[in-house]
Amino acid sequence: MHDITLQIMDQLAVLIEALRAVPEGDATLLDHCVVMAVSEVSLGRTHSLDDMPILLAGSCGGALKTDLHLRSTGQESTNRAHLSVMRALGIPAVSFGEDDGYTEDGLSGLEV
Repeated sequence: MHDITLQIMDQLAVLIEALRAVPEGDATLLDHCVVMAVSEVSLGRTHSLDDMPILLAGSCGGALKTDLHLRSTGQESTNRAHLSVMRALGIPAVSFGEDDGYTEDGLSGLEV
């Protein structure tokens, strides 16, 4: 599993670098989009949802902050990150998710 994860991360890096290499106006294609990489669990062996990693690359045209690391200190729903990305993409969503995953709050530390 570890080797597969490394291979996937290597290919994600290739995609991100390819987007960064495409000039688009005064920036790059990566600057004008966002790539969201998530795992459905934080630890495959136990299927734990605690500390589930979410990686965002790109600023979605300046709508998302970059060069930061956010870590939940509580049990916030990861759907907060999804809602922030939706809003950055111009989707006028006021909420996202269902049941325990329902949220009306994005990640203020991520949104510009």
